[in-house]
Amino acid sequence: MARIRIGLVGCGFVSELHMYAYRRVYGIDVDVKAVAARGDHVLDFARRHQIPKVYRSFRDLIADGELDVVDICTPPNLHTSMIVDAMQAGKHVICEKPFAGYFGREDDKVPIGRHVPKALMYERVLEEMQSTRVAIGKTGRLFMYAEDWIYAPAVTKTVEILRATKDKILFMKGEESHSGSHAAHAAQWAMTGGGSLIRMGCHPLATVLYLKQVEAKARGEAISVASVTCDVATLQRACGRTNELCSSPIQWTSRTGACSPSPSPMGPRRLCFPAT
Repeated sequence: MARIRIGLVGCGFVSELHMYAYRRVYGIDVDVKAVAARGDHVLDFARRHQIPKVYRSFRDLIADGELDVVDICTPPNLHTSMIVDAMQAGKHVICEKPFAGYFGREDDKVPIGRHVPKALMYERVLEEMQSTRVAIGKTGRLFMYAEDWIYAPAVTKTVEILRATKDKILFMKGEESHSGSHAAHAAQWAMTGGGSLIRMGCHPLATVLYLKQVEAKARGEAISVASVTCDVATLQRACGRTNELCSSPIQWTSRTGACSPSPSPMGPRRLCFPAT
């Protein structure tokens, strides 16, 4: 049986999910040999998951000659640089979502989400993604983007139908909603690279794009994005405090981004995120 030796970068919530997934892999022998993180809690993480090697430096982990794959489970602002460094060190790479984002530059006025034009963000992100893609291509290693939605039963069934019938998808609608992120950095634009649309919306967006690519391949066609329209807003408590749990359900009260208590079947404690 083939054996793959993995080095994990990060030991937070997403890393726990990845460890759970590795235990369910069959057909190959997956061995998580090392984990790298700066905080002391990495020691407990390694002990609980029986990982033999602990590194406090990403550089030390990618220099480990025993590893075949590096699995990146860090905040998004570290993704692209870690991807390139690990692949240039001869490793195949799995990377958590999102692939990239706009994390700000030295001359940007803060909060980034309110003061930097989205068109400028988009332009700069595309430039970074293209340069990263070129760097990846030169390594001859595999890059694997960890988007889990495409493996959901409804999506895999749709893929089977598309490949068998070569039909066209005429309409898709996706939603990702929950009460808040487990990550402490989730509300920080400079670490996450965007608001809820990139942090959560990347799941349905990636799945829509994936299904259209499956359709294109089945039909022998080329399909690309023609245009993007997006309507966004900022949620915060009416009193002005942000980044805290509301004590009662909330709903939109205006396009300026205020939220206030109101009757709701969703129940209490909806999370409000700032645009910082």
